[in-house]
Amino acid sequence: MERHFPQTIDGQVELLDFLERHTSHALPSLPSTVGSWMALTSLNFSNCRHLTCLPESVSGWISLKRLTMRNCHALTDLPASAGCWAALTQLDLSIMCSALTDLPESVGGWARLTELDLSCCHALPGLPKSVGGWVSLRELSLHECRALTSLPDSVGGWAVLTKLNMSGCNALTGLPESVGSWELLAQLNLQGCSALVDVPKSVGSWVALHELDLRDCCALKCLPDSICGWTSLEIFHEAGCTDKVKQHLASLKFTRN
Repeated sequence: MERHFPQTIDGQVELLDFLERHTSHALPSLPSTVGSWMALTSLNFSNCRHLTCLPESVSGWISLKRLTMRNCHALTDLPASAGCWAALTQLDLSIMCSALTDLPESVGGWARLTELDLSCCHALPGLPKSVGGWVSLRELSLHECRALTSLPDSVGGWAVLTKLNMSGCNALTGLPESVGSWELLAQLNLQGCSALVDVPKSVGSWVALHELDLRDCCALKCLPDSICGWTSLEIFHEAGCTDKVKQHLASLKFTRN
């Protein structure tokens, strides 16, 4: 098994051929020459458990649309040059990218990003303010991001967000007022957010909310009266919540499946 890319690999065709013929599990790094892969549209580095970082030259991946780096245990961050991936639509850093502690401010340049999975990024403490630039974001998973305490106010820029999973974010204490701009939000999972103490009044604007999971949000004392605006809500789960929260949801007189 080769532990490094051969120095002769400079083009997309050679790269794809190499990845098909070799296991990349032991790959510790990429050469700077990867910056020449300007036509690359999709790349999967899943299970590269020794890969700690990407070189700054990845700024050359100007056509990249889909990047999968699931189960990259040693990955600690992304380079600032990743902000040059203006064509990026899907990014998967899920399943035990547990060493990831930071996303650079430059990621705000991902204006075409529609799907992001950061599930089980246990060490990620937060998102940069620049994420408000993700104006095309529709689906986001922060499942089991246990170090995440809050979301920046700039998430108000996610005006087309339809699905958010923050289950298992047991350090999350609240949501910013700006989430009121998520008028297309249909599914929200906050199961196991045991430190969540309140939600803002602005959530009343979630008129498209169809499914809500608040199971084991044991610190949540009540919900704002504005939830009367949740006219599309049909499925909700509140086991493990306070009686007051349960009563408030029950008073909406929606059908529970």
